[in-house]
Amino acid sequence: MFNKPINNVLKAHFNGIYEQAKEKAKTDYNLNVLSQIKDLEHFEALKFHLEEQERIKALIGIDEHPYYIKNHSTENWLLTQFASRYFLLDVDESEAFMNSVYLGEYQSLLFTYIHDSEDKIPKYSFNQFLNGKICKYYFSFEKTYSIERKDYYDILEWQSNSLIDIVTRDTIFVIQNYQKFLEKIENPLEFIKNQFNIIEDELTSDIVKADELKIILSKLFLFKDFKLSQFSDDLLLDNYKIFHGSKVDFKKITPASVGNILDDLQQNIDGVIGNEYTIFYTIENLAFWLEDVINGKSFKTTFSFPVWHKVLQEAIDRGKEQAEEIEQELSDFAYHSQRTKEEIKKLLIDRFEEYRHAFNKFEPKEVFALLKDDNRTALFSSFKVNCFFNNDAQKYKDDLTEAVKINEVLWDVTSIYIDVLDERHINKNGDSSSSVNVMYLLHQMILDKEIYNELEGSMDDFMQHIHSLSLPFPVHIENQREQFARLFNKGISRLQQVLDDAEPSNKILYLQSRIKELKQREFKLSQYKDLGYSDKDERKYPKLLREFLDIEADFIKETSVISDAVIIEKFQPKLNVPVIPKQLVETTKEVRLSNIIDKMQADVDLRNQRKIKDSLSKILDNLRGQLISSLQLYKIVKDNTDLEKDALEYLKEDVGWYLFSMKMAQDSFYTQEQVERAFSKIEDKGYSEEKLFELGYLKNKKMFFDVEYEDPEEPVYIDKEKLLYPNEFTSIKDLLEIINKELSKIGLKTTTSVKKVNSLNDIIDADKQEYILKLLEELSITKNGKSILSLRKKGALRGVVEALREDNILPHLGIDKLCKLIADNIELELKSKLDFSDTSQKFQKDAKQYIKDNPLH
Repeated sequence: MFNKPINNVLKAHFNGIYEQAKEKAKTDYNLNVLSQIKDLEHFEALKFHLEEQERIKALIGIDEHPYYIKNHSTENWLLTQFASRYFLLDVDESEAFMNSVYLGEYQSLLFTYIHDSEDKIPKYSFNQFLNGKICKYYFSFEKTYSIERKDYYDILEWQSNSLIDIVTRDTIFVIQNYQKFLEKIENPLEFIKNQFNIIEDELTSDIVKADELKIILSKLFLFKDFKLSQFSDDLLLDNYKIFHGSKVDFKKITPASVGNILDDLQQNIDGVIGNEYTIFYTIENLAFWLEDVINGKSFKTTFSFPVWHKVLQEAIDRGKEQAEEIEQELSDFAYHSQRTKEEIKKLLIDRFEEYRHAFNKFEPKEVFALLKDDNRTALFSSFKVNCFFNNDAQKYKDDLTEAVKINEVLWDVTSIYIDVLDERHINKNGDSSSSVNVMYLLHQMILDKEIYNELEGSMDDFMQHIHSLSLPFPVHIENQREQFARLFNKGISRLQQVLDDAEPSNKILYLQSRIKELKQREFKLSQYKDLGYSDKDERKYPKLLREFLDIEADFIKETSVISDAVIIEKFQPKLNVPVIPKQLVETTKEVRLSNIIDKMQADVDLRNQRKIKDSLSKILDNLRGQLISSLQLYKIVKDNTDLEKDALEYLKEDVGWYLFSMKMAQDSFYTQEQVERAFSKIEDKGYSEEKLFELGYLKNKKMFFDVEYEDPEEPVYIDKEKLLYPNEFTSIKDLLEIINKELSKIGLKTTTSVKKVNSLNDIIDADKQEYILKLLEELSITKNGKSILSLRKKGALRGVVEALREDNILPHLGIDKLCKLIADNIELELKSKLDFSDTSQKFQKDAKQYIKDNPLH
């Protein structure tokens, strides 16, 4: 008989494998690292550790159990998770557990050495930098060590200002020379196009020989009177590679590399003064100007760069002006009207929520750290660099204005709220429950990689934002509470799925063990009441989890008397044929409906007679209530059909029948009272009838299988699925969508031989085109539908196309073909293939995130 909690049952085994994993990590660290660095100087030893750290990070990235890795030193936590998984999943993860704990311990040993090493790194200052001293720690490692924050920003500002000043001077000089020359020739536009094409088509990222690169550069009028031989081959190639990367490497800009050029800035030199470190940025600015002229701008217009300090101040002032208008409106409402406190509170919370959500959508959030008064130098440096090197000052100006506005409004709302209402907690639901408990409770459940990473990411964001950003404290608290509530509900949903499939005796042991622990924890918290500690808010989530586990335990207790049951291999209810409204029967679809009904009835009878086990129903049952990735759903379709047309059509019919019958059965579970009570909560939100139709809670057309009709006896009805179980069949609908897409591809393949693809209209519908154009705007690839990509960033288009193709928004045609079609649509000239690059990889990731946050359907 088991009379121990599950943690105690496994404790002896757990202790053994836990100690083995930690000991192996220490042994391997001594062998792989310490023994290798004993004769190295400190710099080389630190470098060795950092390289080993990157190797371990890569292994951690692919490990399936980050919760074991991150909590490798917390024995009780590890035991709880290990025991829960052992009993509910019925798997022995001992080997995987040991590997994860090993990685966590090994990484910790590396981190400890690196952290302790910082005291041995010599201090580095801005003055030392200006005097030409090179600190190998500063210039070799990505992370900065032993340098004061002010010195770091002073160095960065010097580097960015120096590079921009040199490139600005050379760009203006070069463009003025072009303008003088263009006035002398007969066909200036043809010459401009030729020069632009040299930069665009010939200066590709795959050039690896200096002589080849110099030959191409010599074709540019820019170098007409310039001796390219004065450029070092190695330095030229090195900086050319950096230029084609995704970011500017300012560490290359030092007094040694550009100091003599800065001296030349003070003199009136007739010629280009830049060197290998700066010349490619001058060429890029030339390309921007050439492209503007090709697009209609007069080449005679005097060229100049904005005064960046002025642009920055304009953006800040505009944001503050917009915020002041809102602050005045709020002040009038709160201080100078006869409004009740409840009315004032509602308005302030509504405005607080509006701008809190605006902050959550804003990227990059680091801008809010730079809005602090003591970060003004860093703000200007960042703003100037982004405007200059991305050739889109207006975008960054608008973004900064929006950030200032969000920041100011949130502070104004918070200040008025505290002053008028004398309350410090701002939350829309009146829910001040603690989120700290959610971490503990999630650890009591069955964690997976996705939920754990979201939990860790949420905590990291909270800690980083609260310490570095300039926003009011309630913003961070509400964000954390909202995120943790979502994660708690997600964890409960996943736990329900695990419990439904768990072996009964193991399930009982898990439930009783965790209920006991929760009761003990509640008892301990209650002891603090005598000290004046209120645990009201602390009990919300523990109470919810305990109630959930109690329900599961009651179910087991109530069904324990059932000794035998007939297990139906596949649930195929013999449903009564619904009564079809007379209005529908009289339509031209009468014959089609009759055939569907007859076929469905015959299908049910035939399957019940044969009693054949149908694996598809089991698959669909497992999809219910889960959020399954498109890749996994695609694999289900492929495994069951081999993507053959007939098989896809049969699968579509079977899935459609399952969805129809299960939705009908699900609807019958709810009483009219339950429906009305749930709907009244939606109505309490103040939605108009039009809005309720728009949100899908009300409908005026019904579905019979795949036939839409109006019911004269119920012209308007409440959609129970939307109201009561909106996520129950989401993955099954997604599965149908994938089936339809695959059938569409087959249809597309049959027509490609007779229809030439010349534009996006030939391969996707208008809705998808609109979606793609909106995505391109959001990612700052286009502005008003036109490309604003610089020469170095054209690879962004490839990344977006790859993401769109992976999510089946674009068909599976060749990448180059798809890039060309979209480029034509946004007036981006492509004369060569877009290769895979850091830029394409970054934009692919950004596009995937956009698609996830803003699904097409």
